[in-house]
Amino acid sequence: MKEPLRDLSGDALQEIRRLRRLLFGLRLWSWLRPSDRQALLWWAVAAGLLGSFGTVAFRLAGDALQSLFLGASHDIVGTFRTLEWWQRLLIPTVGGLLAGLVLLFGRRLHGRATTDYMEAVVVGDGHVPVRPSLLRSLSALFSISSGEAIGREGPLVQLAAVAASLLGRLRRMAPARLRLLVACGASAGIAATYNAPLGGALFVAEIVLGSIAMETLGPLLISSVVAVLVNRTLFNDGPLYAIGEVASPTFGAMGFYILLGLLCGMGAHLWMRLLRHSSRFFDLTRLPLTVRLPLGGLVVGALSLWRPEAVGNGMSVIHDLLANQHYAVPLLLTVALAKIIATAAAFGSGAVGGVFTPTLFVGAVTGVLLVAVAALVPGLPALDPTGFILAGMGGFLAAAANAPITAILMIFEMSLDHHIVLPLMVTTVVALFTVRRMGGESIYRESLQSGGPSLFDGELKELRVAQFMRREFLQIRPAARFSELAAMLLRARRAHVAVTDAEGGLLGVIQLSDVEPYLHDPFVAETVLAIDVAHENVPVLDAALSLPQALDVFAHHGHDTLPVTETVDGRQRLVGVLDREDLYLAVSEVTRRSRARAV
Repeated sequence: MKEPLRDLSGDALQEIRRLRRLLFGLRLWSWLRPSDRQALLWWAVAAGLLGSFGTVAFRLAGDALQSLFLGASHDIVGTFRTLEWWQRLLIPTVGGLLAGLVLLFGRRLHGRATTDYMEAVVVGDGHVPVRPSLLRSLSALFSISSGEAIGREGPLVQLAAVAASLLGRLRRMAPARLRLLVACGASAGIAATYNAPLGGALFVAEIVLGSIAMETLGPLLISSVVAVLVNRTLFNDGPLYAIGEVASPTFGAMGFYILLGLLCGMGAHLWMRLLRHSSRFFDLTRLPLTVRLPLGGLVVGALSLWRPEAVGNGMSVIHDLLANQHYAVPLLLTVALAKIIATAAAFGSGAVGGVFTPTLFVGAVTGVLLVAVAALVPGLPALDPTGFILAGMGGFLAAAANAPITAILMIFEMSLDHHIVLPLMVTTVVALFTVRRMGGESIYRESLQSGGPSLFDGELKELRVAQFMRREFLQIRPAARFSELAAMLLRARRAHVAVTDAEGGLLGVIQLSDVEPYLHDPFVAETVLAIDVAHENVPVLDAALSLPQALDVFAHHGHDTLPVTETVDGRQRLVGVLDREDLYLAVSEVTRRSRARAV
């Protein structure tokens, strides 16, 4: 029989009311509490926001620095046309010198620590160092703003991935979940850069993760959508290449799109070899960074004396090709040659940046060259330059990155013209099979395979629970009152608490469902201790268990989270917990990498 409130003392009455408020809050949270997958979507939203803010900051800083180097014009090619010859030589060289000094300072401060987000996702634990990444982004600012022929998508995506990694580390996420969150940040960065939410998500899923499963694609899509919404709100950006209109494809034109696919496949193979040979050439010179990067800038500046289109990432030239589609073949060849050599010099010298947009440029020139050559042959039908420019971009990207789905969706989102979809599908597939026939590998091969052996490189039986468990968990003493237990659950927003003794030995586990019967009766709850509601026969994982053994334990029990123990001084002590979702993410990644090695 419950004790009437009027018969209680003032202190007891205040305690009962406090407990009632606590139980009400815990009851409300237990009803609203999202599942682990739902919670991951909210973290994907946060990663998208942080990633978009990083890209916005870099974009504004780049505009300000470009104004300092070149004036207020956003058309870098047009600006270089108006410069004196000595200015064309000096500005990229000075930009390279400043970029090299920043990189040199970063190496002396942090050594050669890797900052590549792809390595952090594919062969790492999701940890992307903050300060080295910021220094590399600053170096990229100097290179890009001074006219270096390198893309800005690299540092933009890197900043977004750093922000997501920092968020996950602050939340002390398990490695598998942290890696997925970093991938969400990268997806947000790409989506914001190219205003392409589907393309950004598919880029990371297809190229970096190698999986389009909904467990990973869902969070990537959420991050991309959030980043694009922020970008469109702040800058009112439209489709990147929404210029002109693609003619409806015909059977007659499809043969030329097949030919374009062959050209893109062969061209992408040569493009990738050129970039790698350029890097090796600069490495063989053994020049310091403060000489290599200015030398690369000097080459770009010298080429701009011949063709001003050599500077920049190529985006403005693509716009010019789409807007003015009638070019003479010799002019197209000289522009393409200058741009390709400039990009190879900037990339090989070690300038921080990306080759995504330069790759699109080479594909665009390939497409418009095919149209120009076909126009010289009597009897051939007139070809649509816009369609072949866009299809060339998609085919070259698909072949260079080994990512046909990403290429199709990316180019469609950049143009928003549905007539380009069929030509894109034909061109990208032919280009991909052509480059694979020639033995070409992804342009991102080094990032996807570097970093040395990782915890995902072993077979399942060689990987241990200790490599995937979460070492931060809630624990409480067995004699703790129910009010203390309820307050801990409500404050930490977790659904599991371990009951441990003074030496860290596991006595039982309390789940949120175990306390629900007491949430409606504060009089009974106040007499309950933590050990009274704990499950004492919960299955336990040993930290030395292999992944297949851990999977077997999860398969025979319905728990989503299990405690992990190890023997310390002859006694089993609690050292962490392992979530079912994190284990499945890890197994999925190991399986994907094993299949990739077998192909």
